[in-house]
Amino acid sequence: MKKLLLLISGLCLFLLIGCNQDNDQSAPPQNDTQNDTQNDTQTDNQTAKPDLNNEELSVSFNDAIDEFKKKYADASITKIELDSDLKEWKYEITGVDDTTEYEAEINANTKELTNTGEEALDQDEKNTEKETNALDIDNVILPDKAIESVLNETEGEIDGWTLEIEDGRTIYEVTVRNGNKDIDYIVDAMNGELLGTDK
Repeated sequence: MKKLLLLISGLCLFLLIGCNQDNDQSAPPQNDTQNDTQNDTQTDNQTAKPDLNNEELSVSFNDAIDEFKKKYADASITKIELDSDLKEWKYEITGVDDTTEYEAEINANTKELTNTGEEALDQDEKNTEKETNALDIDNVILPDKAIESVLNETEGEIDGWTLEIEDGRTIYEVTVRNGNKDIDYIVDAMNGELLGTDK
């Protein structure tokens, strides 16, 4: 019995010593914490939506319109949106003629035209959608002016903007991110007047 007890005690002692040596070779807990913090920061940077204020886009508002018009020459533009999918900025443009709606995405840095599509207008929209919602592109202010109007009133990161006709008025809707909160600011697209927010 004593031999068995000594054998078990010796085996336990051997295991404890072996486990202790393994811990001495592992990295100190501080490095693990630092690595976790660095990984979290890298992940946050990869998933954080970029701020349009800090971007230098190669393709301008007018360049994007020209690219759309090359593809759909007879379409009247009804909506333009600039947005980011975390990796790249893109213009999303919608246009119509009397019977069809057209859509295209234009990469805001490469000018590449993607995700094009056409869809027949509903019967009640035919011949009226163009008259009601076509943008007067030649007379709207540039997006930078709309953003400037918003930033004169508030601080935050610009998530993107949309240009369209809403309730008979041509507007920019500029999305501002302040922390975890997004607020849409409405700007008159003809004169740059800040009209309010759409929370």
